[in-house]
Amino acid sequence: MALARQQGRTRLYVAGDHGMRAEWRTFRPNAALREAGLLVLDRAGHIDLSQSRAASANGYWISVNRIGRRGGIVPESQVGAVMDEVRRALLAVRDEWGRAVVTRVIDRRDPQAHALGIGGATGGDVYYDLADGYAWLSDAEGAVVGDASHATGGHGFPSTSSDMHSASCSWLPGATGAARGSTAPTRHCARRDALVGDHAGAVAPEAPRAGDAAGGTQGAGRPRCTVPPSGHARVSRWELGAKSA
Repeated sequence: MALARQQGRTRLYVAGDHGMRAEWRTFRPNAALREAGLLVLDRAGHIDLSQSRAASANGYWISVNRIGRRGGIVPESQVGAVMDEVRRALLAVRDEWGRAVVTRVIDRRDPQAHALGIGGATGGDVYYDLADGYAWLSDAEGAVVGDASHATGGHGFPSTSSDMHSASCSWLPGATGAARGSTAPTRHCARRDALVGDHAGAVAPEAPRAGDAAGGTQGAGRPRCTVPPSGHARVSRWELGAKSA
């Protein structure tokens, strides 16, 4: 704030990168794939890529084990069919009370995939959202659903989920006629970034490109609003010509 007072047009922006969701239950996507016959474990309990058609390496998303990837076995002509099997397997998961655990499934073919940043060489093929209270685990052994050891909070969910929205605050020294500080919910990074960009005279953000946030490189000096290809990684970022994290 001291620096802002010294610079005539300086405005201070503070924003959260994501919201939080309460978690007290667990969901293992790889266990669901295992039970559906899409994933096979070896004797040591590790995923056997020589026999598995789909797997989740991180819990965020599920990838088809296509030919062209290390250990891949699924021909390109069958990738769509495997994605359909993954979708059915996820949506079929129920808890002990018969309630659906997976509430939404999106794959790279869906019309909304591009807007969400889904796809790209470094992204997954199938993404999902979970019912309230559930956290995902990447291990393939154990039950598909269960109780967590303790309640916690997490943010590994789609950026479009309301509980993943954050808040932003702007502060302008010397403002009169209105409160100097203002806050507003941050529903999408483009809205906040447009405000910052207008003040800074920056180039307007481009539409997100699939896979950018997982390994794309922005052009120097071109502000961009990117949505990670994890519909589950959810953190949208304002980047100025930097290599995506």
